[in-house]
Amino acid sequence: PSSGGFLSGVMTGAQWDNTNSLVRLNTTTNNAELDASWTPQWSSLVEYLKLNPSGTLPSGSLVPASIGSDLTTINNGVSFSQGQLNNSIHFDSTNYASFNFGSRTVFSVAFWVKSAGSSAGWGYDRCISTALDSFEVGCQNGFTYRVYTSSSGSWTDSGVPVSTSWTHMGIVFDGTNLSYYINGKLAVSTAKTVSINGSMWLGATRTGTELANIYIDDFATWSTVLTSSQVQTIYQRQSAKYSGQLTSRVLDAYSPQAWTTLTSTTTLPFYKELPGSVGSESSTGYSSVGGSLMSSIVGLWHLNGSGSISNNSAVSAAIGANGVAQNSNGTGMSYSTGVLSQGITFDGTDDYVSLQASSLIGSQTTGSVSVWFSSSLTSLSGEQAIYDESSTIGTCFRIRRVNNAIGFDSANPWRNLTSANIIWGAGNWHHAVANWTSGSMKLYVDGTLAASSTNPGGTTCVIANSWLGRYEQAGYYFNGSIDEFAVWNRALTSTEVLELYRRGANRLRYQLRSCSASDCSDQEALTTTYKGWKGPDNTGLSYFSELYNTTSNVLAGTVSTGAPTMTFSNFSGSGLSVAANRYFQYRAILESDDQNTLCTYGGSAAPCSPELQSVAVGPSHYDTTIQSIISKSSIGSAYQTLDTSGMTETLGSNTCSSGTKYSLSSDGTTFYYWNGSTWATSSDYGTANDAATMRTNISSFPSSTAGTGTLQIKAYLKSSGTSACEVDNLKFTGSK
Repeated sequence: PSSGGFLSGVMTGAQWDNTNSLVRLNTTTNNAELDASWTPQWSSLVEYLKLNPSGTLPSGSLVPASIGSDLTTINNGVSFSQGQLNNSIHFDSTNYASFNFGSRTVFSVAFWVKSAGSSAGWGYDRCISTALDSFEVGCQNGFTYRVYTSSSGSWTDSGVPVSTSWTHMGIVFDGTNLSYYINGKLAVSTAKTVSINGSMWLGATRTGTELANIYIDDFATWSTVLTSSQVQTIYQRQSAKYSGQLTSRVLDAYSPQAWTTLTSTTTLPFYKELPGSVGSESSTGYSSVGGSLMSSIVGLWHLNGSGSISNNSAVSAAIGANGVAQNSNGTGMSYSTGVLSQGITFDGTDDYVSLQASSLIGSQTTGSVSVWFSSSLTSLSGEQAIYDESSTIGTCFRIRRVNNAIGFDSANPWRNLTSANIIWGAGNWHHAVANWTSGSMKLYVDGTLAASSTNPGGTTCVIANSWLGRYEQAGYYFNGSIDEFAVWNRALTSTEVLELYRRGANRLRYQLRSCSASDCSDQEALTTTYKGWKGPDNTGLSYFSELYNTTSNVLAGTVSTGAPTMTFSNFSGSGLSVAANRYFQYRAILESDDQNTLCTYGGSAAPCSPELQSVAVGPSHYDTTIQSIISKSSIGSAYQTLDTSGMTETLGSNTCSSGTKYSLSSDGTTFYYWNGSTWATSSDYGTANDAATMRTNISSFPSSTAGTGTLQIKAYLKSSGTSACEVDNLKFTGSK
């Protein structure tokens, strides 16, 4: 933590926890506001409003822009409060604001928005609107996000309801198609004619009507077209409930050298899939691991893949038998971004995955299931099954969304519904564990016990078949995404449940850069390439993480049970290239979605944070400048002769791959080396001998110009840059 360690770097929203000897989050917000080191197409930003003032500003006030025109408040004053990223601006149906957007035939817009409740206007009160061939975005509580363009004279509905939770909007017009994304996912793309010249209004139409009751945060516009992956990058970086960053000190290799690996040590696995059949993590790799999560696991499905999923196709299992995808209408079911790598998206109509009895639980008095889920609907009237099963004794248990709560039961009627701080809507992931022991059942949501009951169905559960995304009797289909589903034939402990939750809810991601300047100023100047920061694909859009903690760092490969090492050569196929510069930096992005206060730091309950103990960058580098040392005192008393082969060199465990060299003196002032024919005056490493040459010729030293006297030795130590140089002992023999 002191000189040369974490505290020699820069932390934003993070701190060194001296009590626990680790870096953790220290923030009440997400700290990933846009900047040139990670934001796509930074040089094309034409307007960026962080919207971070506090308190209230009167009408006609200017809200400063980081890039572009200041925002001018109109009508009544506006207020500011907690946003998705620091503060946000509140339009309360009596006020709005505008800035000069300029002339645009293609553009991109991104911002965070949430409803503050009902407004004084009508259904589709405006988030934003523009003049000329305008487009407008309607975002009012109780309705779905909609885009209106004057070219069509009609609304285009996203199908995603407006919510009182923070939602990310991305709008892209490429000159032909107008596309808009909600929480990083494409909602609608349709051909439109849009041409803008003039102002953009926030919180109202261009005529100052249909005012909205909303919060807006981190508003940005580009004069270019963002790709879908770039929109998703912005969303993913800013979506965490809490985030911070550690930027390391600049590491020095002493000369231009190769950089090969990055290894991190954490208290628990963070942002890591379950290992599966290879075994479980232990305290050897993660100091706080309490047990073996792979003990008695009978089924595990990572749900990784790409593209759409056809009817009757296999869903691969890491443990147990493959599932079978069912999707009779042929649309809607696909692999998409999950909470851990990929997951499966279900359309709520006919999509589900059937799991075979051979992968499930036999006759058992105890058991557990674990699942990550994200509902696409912000509100629901009715039921949707996340997981359901059938049994020879009737229902053992099921996990469902019932209206706006999560519940479970072991027989009808439904029991133990709980909202458990659940935020609904696409992109809002939650974790559920249901377990039973003899005579009782428990439901954990996001790491904490949410409900429990006595099991009226009996003490033994025998699962015959089960389904992800559907109720047993072919109904109540799930509309949303599911990831990382697992089954045990034992009941997980509360400690294990919390560890499972933190594997997804606490995340550590890394990027790196190599530099030729000692302060990395050569990279800081590269605003079009993320200031040199890069991940596995050699751009600032990707990140290293424990998702790559697999054999050969292959994404979705066989998961390792030990701490992660990222070997840069393993990513060459993805385009990664790390220049052999003298200097190097890494940065760690810490993120947490913990909705509760399940961890204790400094004696107080707090949201759980990823916990970083150490980072090592390989290989070890050493100064290649040649070092030398002269023996402090003479070796023995005055010598008369030196024996043939009368020198023995003992190197240490670090050896000296580039070679040690030596020169001799009879008076401690003038040193000599064997030049191939005689003993000549030595001045540096280039005029010195290796041990073999010295042994061969040392017996002639007393009869040379040097003569007899008190022997002193000068040793030159040279490192290759990636290996040390260690001499442990030198021995000389002769006569006095």
